[in-house]
Amino acid sequence: MPKFYFTYGRSERFPYQGGWTEVEAPDQPAACTLFMMFHPNHAEDAGRMNYARVYTEEAFAATKMSGPGGNFGAFCRELIMVHREEFGSQGKDG
Repeated sequence: MPKFYFTYGRSERFPYQGGWTEVEAPDQPAACTLFMMFHPNHAEDAGRMNYARVYTEEAFAATKMSGPGGNFGAFCRELIMVHREEFGSQGKDG
C-alpha cells in the first residue's frame, strides 16, 4: 500500500512541530481522509488542512527531510493505517 507523508512546520496550530506523519492508504484523497480523522482542523481554520504539505513516497525521498536532519530536527511522529481482514462466507472460524 502506498505511503503518504504529512509534514509539519513550526506552527503550534499543527498537531506536532516539525517531523511528519506517515499514512498508508490506496491514494492521496483516502490518505487525507484518514489524516483528518485523527487531526481535524481547528474550527477557525476551516478550509485549511492541519499540516504543512503532503508528499508521495517518491517525492518525500527526494527532499532533505528524509535525511539525517529530518524536518526541523524531528522525524516520523506517527503511522496511520487501516487494517482489514476479510473472511469467506462462513466467517473466521468456519
